[in-house]
Amino acid sequence: MPNNTFGSFLMGHDDFTEIQKLSIPRIIGRENCLVIAPTGSGKTEAVMLPLIDRVSHYKGSTGMQVIYVTPLRALNRDMLKRLTEMCKREGITIGVRHGDTKQSERTKQTRAAPNIMITTPETLQSILVNRHFRNALGNVKAIVIDEVHEIYGTKRGAQLSLALERLDKYSEGFQRLGISATVGNPDVVARFLCGSRKCSVISASIKKSIEVKVEMPERSGMSIGDATEKFGLDKQSAARLSKMASLIKGSKSTLIFANTRQVAEAVGSRLKYMNNEQSFGGIGIHHGSLDSNERINIENDFKNRAIKSVIATSSLELGIDIGSVDLVIQYGSPRQTLRLVQRVGRSGHMVGKKSVGVIIASNQIDAIESIAVAENIGEGLIEETKTEMNALDVLMHQVCGLCLDSPDGIDKAAPKHHK
Repeated sequence: MPNNTFGSFLMGHDDFTEIQKLSIPRIIGRENCLVIAPTGSGKTEAVMLPLIDRVSHYKGSTGMQVIYVTPLRALNRDMLKRLTEMCKREGITIGVRHGDTKQSERTKQTRAAPNIMITTPETLQSILVNRHFRNALGNVKAIVIDEVHEIYGTKRGAQLSLALERLDKYSEGFQRLGISATVGNPDVVARFLCGSRKCSVISASIKKSIEVKVEMPERSGMSIGDATEKFGLDKQSAARLSKMASLIKGSKSTLIFANTRQVAEAVGSRLKYMNNEQSFGGIGIHHGSLDSNERINIENDFKNRAIKSVIATSSLELGIDIGSVDLVIQYGSPRQTLRLVQRVGRSGHMVGKKSVGVIIASNQIDAIESIAVAENIGEGLIEETKTEMNALDVLMHQVCGLCLDSPDGIDKAAPKHHK
């Protein structure tokens, strides 16, 4: 095993984790891999350590050698922070390109692309048709799809799948690597990632311990002051808010998930008002429609313990670094076992720690559905995600992209698909 990159990593760690020991030799061997392991098990390092070591041996080469795709711009920024120091030690350049990237940085990247480019599925599409990146794309040796379960089975996933085949035209035979905490049908997801090519599915044997309770409060415990009158709440709504305030007060850090922005804003504003009346530690609201600076401030406030809780949509469901979380509250049924595993898994982030969650049900049907989802977790049952089929809008988008690739004719631009 190479020494420099791995030696530097081990200086700050006792040993490699199980998933790192399983994955690193396979990735060094240039295998296509789908890496599945619980949150906090070191799977990102399992994939990136061998790639960074490989790129360090080609420091004289120009252009992108690794493309790292995540489903969220916030996750892009977080990954940049995590990998920058590691890349700096090895003399490797790294950058982010997505919707929030400033024009000055975009211009800089087209002139000299970083060795590792972190991006989103949508921005990868624009990179493929950008003539300034054509030569840079020819050096790509690997592409990583992080949180692959979040992309597969959607139209974004269909777009990405075709983008990978188009990229193969510029850099044939690049290594394909997927990362996920939870996948219901790994063989199907591996085919999404690699097509007909061989793909090794690598799973950790140690499973995350998850404890989920379902509660349907009917009577207020902790006082909520005059919030009932101010917001016109019925007894059940007041009881749910009172229960959540009590749970927040009793834990060190609480992450609350709502299924929509509207619910996050409504519940968040009411909890904020209650906190002003009778403090239980402060709360922030986080979702994708907020300004990026506001989202970053909320993430930092929570991580630095300036506030004790955050209510969010799926914007904090994935692996964005917000520090340690003691408790996860799901407001209303999560609808899916996969979604609840991902959300509750944000607590007890370290290896060996138990993840703890509470579902606050709004009515009996909500409670019954939540109990069924919680029981699925106990039995290890995760839904299988269906492949997106017959997405004609995706097809049209790709045809336009292929025309931009080759003005001389789509026949010359079209890749040989392996799907």
